Amino acid sequence: MKQFKGLVKKEWNTYKNVFLWPIWLTAAFYAMVISVSIYGFIKNNFVLDFPSNFDISKANLFFYFSSKIMAIIPFALMVLFLFKIINNMINDDFKNKCAIFHLAQPVSLIKIIGAKLFLVLAAGLIIPFGIALFNQIVYSTLFKYYMNANVKYGFLALLQSTLIVLLPMLFVTTFKMMCDTIFQKKSQLVLAVIFLIEMVIKIFNAVWKIHLPSLIGNIVYLIIGKTIVNPYSADKINNQIFSGGEFSLLRQSIEGMWINLFDSINLWRIALSAIFIIITYYVYKQREIA
Repeated sequence: MKQFKGLVKKEWNTYKNVFLWPIWLTAAFYAMVISVSIYGFIKNNFVLDFPSNFDISKANLFFYFSSKIMAIIPFALMVLFLFKIINNMINDDFKNKCAIFHLAQPVSLIKIIGAKLFLVLAAGLIIPFGIALFNQIVYSTLFKYYMNANVKYGFLALLQSTLIVLLPMLFVTTFKMMCDTIFQKKSQLVLAVIFLIEMVIKIFNAVWKIHLPSLIGNIVYLIIGKTIVNPYSADKINNQIFSGGEFSLLRQSIEGMWINLFDSINLWRIALSAIFIIITYYVYKQREIA
């Protein structure tokens, strides 16, 4: 356990500056908003205000879905930084000619790769969750003050969004780790290979009149599929009308998100992530031997 903690700490000390970038960007955003607000108040006596004659049920529905978007944005931002971190974690030791030193330590390769993956997932989830929580506190305070919205829907949206992004992030990070292990620093080749396979699939479908599934379409679906629901679908609107308002659009949307957490797509994400980790291990091991 001490070895594993040491490996995680070593990776954190190496890449913590990149991990913390989303926090600095968030701080800069709030500093800009506060500065603009103060300037607008001093210069033009501008004060934010909302009309009081609005439908509270519509306000809560808007508050719930806008809170989901506010919660997902920090996780999406974090993924962009994780792409750089993962590539560096996997390949920097080889690039800097120090891989042999790290491998000379009495530590198994499973622990080395496991420490990298653990830090990517742990920091990649905890940091954006902290940002999302802070955002939600600010957002809920504003909506409560100006529109008297029920703040529980905002924090419920935060909880659901956090849970719903766990497995997509696992899928994305393990897929990126596998690709960076195979292609090393030539990450642009990943896109080239994906688009080449997609073209081959389209050609086969056109020539042989078959219906092979789209690779890009499936990858996109595995990343974002079932992470949000449409509140204005025909079924939801009809259910609200026929139930006399008991099954409101908001209630159906909340229940739909809980159902999505147990959708079969999550089993695919887990299974494929496990496969990506295994491939990463064996390809990385061959690089070690070489």
